[in-house]
Amino acid sequence: MRSQRLILFSCTAVFLTIVSGFVVTKKVSCQCTTCPCPISGFTPLPTDPATQSMESGNISTDGWEQSLEDAFFCLAIKTQQVGGIGTIPRITSAMRTLDYQRHLREVWDKKQQLRRLTTKQMNACGALVNEINTEFANHNIVARPSSGTTASSAHHVQGKAVDISLNLPGIPVSNLLKYAAQCNLCRPWPVGDPVHFEVCP
Repeated sequence: MRSQRLILFSCTAVFLTIVSGFVVTKKVSCQCTTCPCPISGFTPLPTDPATQSMESGNISTDGWEQSLEDAFFCLAIKTQQVGGIGTIPRITSAMRTLDYQRHLREVWDKKQQLRRLTTKQMNACGALVNEINTEFANHNIVARPSSGTTASSAHHVQGKAVDISLNLPGIPVSNLLKYAAQCNLCRPWPVGDPVHFEVCP
């Protein structure tokens, strides 16, 4: 005895064939002309000046805790003593509004979703694919940002953290890290997020 049933799962078809009491399955791709994009668009950023300024690439240290400000000032003095005036570590991210922190996490999450899409799903997402890739590249995110559920969950929002480029002309990375440690700056995640510094506990 043989019977067959076709079941559709989104853009995949599964044939269930019963042969002599046994179920045999065969999965095949089907042509889907109306596949929806499984990724939603970005949440609109608030229009407050601080968040918009950060999205434009501007960096602010207004709101840093005094201990972080002192530690970075110490580091800048040390690097200039070795490399000369102007040899100051480059800050790539400092203070963040809570909304901007959430935006960075959204960019990260959508990029991870994008990496898991099939070709057909990518095609269905259209311009959103380019938007996600552009946002991810512009923000140069190297590790998953805090979700920003609350201000206390993100040290950048609290003024307790700074991202510092490890590329400083004339200063080897090993020396830069040594100077940072001497100035009481630590890296909580040296492998996962190597540019993230906080005042040592």
